Amino acid sequence: MRKHNINWHSAFISGMQIELEPWQDILTFESEYLLNRGIRRADLLIIKAPENPPPDTPIARHFRQYNVIDYKGPGESMNTLNFFKALSYACSLPDLLHETSAAEELTLTLVTHHFPRRFAAFLRKKFSQKTPDVLEKIANGIYDIHIDMIPVRLVVLPELSPEEWLSFFFWCFYSIPRCFSQLHQLF
Repeated sequence: MRKHNINWHSAFISGMQIELEPWQDILTFESEYLLNRGIRRADLLIIKAPENPPPDTPIARHFRQYNVIDYKGPGESMNTLNFFKALSYACSLPDLLHETSAAEELTLTLVTHHFPRRFAAFLRKKFSQKTPDVLEKIANGIYDIHIDMIPVRLVVLPELSPEEWLSFFFWCFYSIPRCFSQLHQLF
């Protein structure tokens, strides 16, 4: 049997572009953004025009000017090492841009297909003394991670409501049978 490789990152990026399409005039999408001259790359960097408010959608309401997105496909997991790697990507951006002020304009969004239980336990163990609710549920599938560095948001795709995220679901979940059964129930 032949194994098919699905480019989940491209599907995810397309979903983000469709979801944020109403704000395309204030956002710039840079996929596979090089963070240095080596092989370190952010999955997606979304640059918001500085004079505009963030998009009015739960996934992007916390956006500032520079928004690093780290995506884990269905076969990957968001774990502590991935978190620190993504955080290092975001924290490298001001140096790459040669703008120290960019440090005040950063966000990190972690997107995954599975709720990261071990990572959540790590966050609660390491940060709960400083912040009682280190992992705060904002909406179905959307959590803010309070670590006192930069705004970090966790998005768990299967927890999102398909009614609110239909275009996003279509592009990100087009090959997952669960999505089709949910879509079938809507129509």
